[in-house]
Amino acid sequence: MIIARGTDSVGSWHFPLEDARSTAAPRERWQRCLRLLVAAAPLAEAAELIVYPVQAVLVTGRGAGAPPPLVVHVGTPEELGPALEAMVAQREFAFGDIELQAESVICAPPGRRRISGAFELECNVLGYDAYLTVSTRADVWLPFDLLARPQPKVSRMNAPRLQSTLAGIALAVGAAGFAEDTRFALVDEYALRNREIQGGALDLQDMGYDESWIIERWPEPE
Repeated sequence: MIIARGTDSVGSWHFPLEDARSTAAPRERWQRCLRLLVAAAPLAEAAELIVYPVQAVLVTGRGAGAPPPLVVHVGTPEELGPALEAMVAQREFAFGDIELQAESVICAPPGRRRISGAFELECNVLGYDAYLTVSTRADVWLPFDLLARPQPKVSRMNAPRLQSTLAGIALAVGAAGFAEDTRFALVDEYALRNREIQGGALDLQDMGYDESWIIERWPEPE
């Protein structure tokens, strides 16, 4: 299942792209970081965690007076690099973040389905830091879903794809990803496992949510 935006991710990993407090010009920093983002995206595509077309969203400010997000639809992998470069140039290389939003193929015993929100790849170039973020709002990597129902087959069919993609991104950018536990899951390097209470998996109510936060229920329990 997929949970809505506006809450914690099920899992999120950050990959540093440069030394802290870089003195390079913003244009140079963006260009370098976008090259690494474009190198990471095919790894997710190979695992079918990114399926084209992709929507790229650039945010260069928040709050009153900030420009609206810049949104570009990218039809093919070959178009990705030039499209991202044009986006940041249009905003004059202002600091911000650019996120790739796409459908992912989720596998389950009944079959395969393309779903949004399972894998999101983001590049952040800020005044003090730059990093890639991979986040997921899906529970298909966990042994139990977010209603505490067992889903061992679903987990076995999906979790290794996420783990291998994250490991590949670390090699591509030359830095290991780091993550903290979330409200929904505990992190073991590039793997996720359920939080537990009294020997059983936590469900949404244990975490202070109700089922209205679920925006996609597939796949259902085995």
